[in-house]
Amino acid sequence: MLTDSYLDDTHQWWHLSTASPELVQADAAGWLGAAGAAVDIGCCGLGSEVAYLAARGWHAVGVDVSEAALTRARRENGGVSFVRADILALPFSAASFQFALDRGCLHYLPPGQWADYAAEVRRVLRPGG
Repeated sequence: MLTDSYLDDTHQWWHLSTASPELVQADAAGWLGAAGAAVDIGCCGLGSEVAYLAARGWHAVGVDVSEAALTRARRENGGVSFVRADILALPFSAASFQFALDRGCLHYLPPGQWADYAAEVRRVLRPGG
């Protein structure tokens, strides 16, 4: 039985209260390009990465399956969008985003679903995203 790590505080072992150093460095180096539409796919958790992007001018959306995480993320990050969804069936139109971030979701999927995951990410990304 799977438990929700945001209900039992297990998330404290991996949650970062600020954006990851990798995202900050990629942004500072210009790798993200001009602000546009971004999605934190799958495990946005409490929204630290999405909040960072939104503060930098991005229209950012966080996706997670944990309603407990999303409730808290919405409360702590007003004005940022969060959606509860399955990463293999994202509720977005094709080519909705120019940037997709995954800091903790792919490795939860069994290898047999990696191709489906990649296809779904490609579907929601704009050409060149």
